[in-house]
Amino acid sequence: MIATRRGRRRGRGWRLAALIAATTPLAATSLFDLGGVPSAEAAGASGKAEVDGATVGIGDVLEYTLTVTSSGDDSPARNPTPGSTDGFTLVKTTTSTQHSFSFGGGGGKSSVSVTVRYRLRAEKLGVHTLGPGRMYVDGVPVKTPAVTVNVVPAGKAPKAKPAAPDPFTDDSFFGGDPPQPVDEPPPTPNIAPVDPLAAVDSLPTDPAERTIFVRIVPATRRPVVGEQVTTKLFVYTLHPPRLAVKRPPTFPDFATIDLGHIDSEWHPMTIGGQHWAYAAAAGYGAFPLKTGSLTIGAAEVEYADPFAPSGGHDLASNTVSLEVIEPPLDGRPPGYVLGDVASDLHVLAELTPRLVVDGHAVLTLRMRGNGRLDGLRAVLPSPAGVTWTPTGDEAKTEVDGTAVRGARKLVYDLAFETPGDYELGDAAFHVWDPQKKTYASPSASIGKARVTKAVAPASSTEAAGPIDKLPDVRHELGAGGEGSSLADHTWTFGLIAGMPLAVVLAQGGVAFARRSLRKRAATKERPESLAEMALAEARDAEKRGDVPACAAASTRAIDRSLEAATGLRSRGLTTSELTRGLGEAGVEDALGTRIIEALASLEAARFAGAGMPTVAEVSRIVGALHELARRAASSEAPS
Repeated sequence: MIATRRGRRRGRGWRLAALIAATTPLAATSLFDLGGVPSAEAAGASGKAEVDGATVGIGDVLEYTLTVTSSGDDSPARNPTPGSTDGFTLVKTTTSTQHSFSFGGGGGKSSVSVTVRYRLRAEKLGVHTLGPGRMYVDGVPVKTPAVTVNVVPAGKAPKAKPAAPDPFTDDSFFGGDPPQPVDEPPPTPNIAPVDPLAAVDSLPTDPAERTIFVRIVPATRRPVVGEQVTTKLFVYTLHPPRLAVKRPPTFPDFATIDLGHIDSEWHPMTIGGQHWAYAAAAGYGAFPLKTGSLTIGAAEVEYADPFAPSGGHDLASNTVSLEVIEPPLDGRPPGYVLGDVASDLHVLAELTPRLVVDGHAVLTLRMRGNGRLDGLRAVLPSPAGVTWTPTGDEAKTEVDGTAVRGARKLVYDLAFETPGDYELGDAAFHVWDPQKKTYASPSASIGKARVTKAVAPASSTEAAGPIDKLPDVRHELGAGGEGSSLADHTWTFGLIAGMPLAVVLAQGGVAFARRSLRKRAATKERPESLAEMALAEARDAEKRGDVPACAAASTRAIDRSLEAATGLRSRGLTTSELTRGLGEAGVEDALGTRIIEALASLEAARFAGAGMPTVAEVSRIVGALHELARRAASSEAPS
């Protein structure tokens, strides 16, 4: 027993000393062969290569082993190179050295074997060749043969048998406890994501997404027009990095509200039998504005690799198509307007005064609910003798988790045409409720009003008085008294003769004045001038911190300058129609993209107070459009 233990300790000492000697020069080596290759191989040295499985699944880790054995009179093999590893990425490298001795024939022989194990992750489907590898013995190369590996889809590879214990690394060989049977590794527990929207059925097949990928996931792919589609941007990774949303998704034909950082933590989950982590980088409330197939454009995320923190990387997400539909016709109330969608809507009505003494009263409608309330149409009663005039509309939006809630105040002026008692009825809103999957018509009673004095009637021309008695017929020219006339004066005919000339002069003056006025009005109402006026309003609003006003004025500035340059009006076009129109008008792609993105950001800022381009950026877009209009005008001018 003592001899056996000494032998065991002696064997461990040899291995430790040889390992230190072999690994010291390996610290500075890499997977690439950077040196020259001598023409002859080391005499008496041999190399071999093997893998622990000829068929592996994509994403599995393979062990690729190179061994070079040389005579004990030579130095141990050094500077290993695995050769070709196309289709795989390196996970880990380990090196070990073994010394052996044999006696016979009147003498002893010794040899030393250096083994390098590369753990490689399969990244690409197909048949791949690993190697040939190489090590150097006293500066002379020793090659190892190439091996072939077939990479199949995940879960399709046969299970690898546990390798037999290595007698030179297993203590039981030297007299310890007998080796224990190797059990099958426990299966990877299936960890479901905390957020159901983060669920992924299978791993992507793109090699660039093997360790990290980004996905846009909508809560539904078949929403009703006007319904909130909660859309999240998820990042999935094997090694959680530092990341930031470099470019958010684009939402043409949607009204969007940024939901902010809805979740800033990494959560574990299982994908394809592997442990991953995911995080929700951003969230958006998207409200489709029309029916049909609508697309959410790709986002771009910037991340810092935890194993290479000095550099950043960009990764694009997928795009998503939604099929937007109308709510059902069954049960649709008369007066429903497509796009009016809300849940848990409550309405209150207030009429002041109830006793009307000047023909006018003010109706205030207040509402709260889930969804965008700024576009809902009120259905007002129509009693005879009452005129309704809208005078105010104020809407606010707030975000509660991922739910978009709204509040709105509508103000109407009521004009009563006759005195009396009026029963005004109810004010209602017809909406589709996506939570209950049914129509709803919440209403509020306006109540009664007593009118003691009606509005003043429109002014009318007073009736003419009785016609005076006509003078008698004259029998002599120039007779005085009754019957005298201007025609009896000579200067009357002078005036008559000069009137045509006066008319011509007057018409010329009036025409000149009108031309001057039209010219000044045209200059003032030119799209370029209107754009500059809108820019001035935007600058003032930006200084006051009034985001909605700044966004509205900036939108007008781009719209007017776009009209001047191309004849297009963005307000009347969808994003896809505007994009096509810009291309047909010859607007460069870079400028067209800036226009589309700026208008989308400004729309979001108007309704949700989200981030928007600065007035300086809007001014640059307007300047580029003005220059485009100037070039177009100069090319059309006659030479």
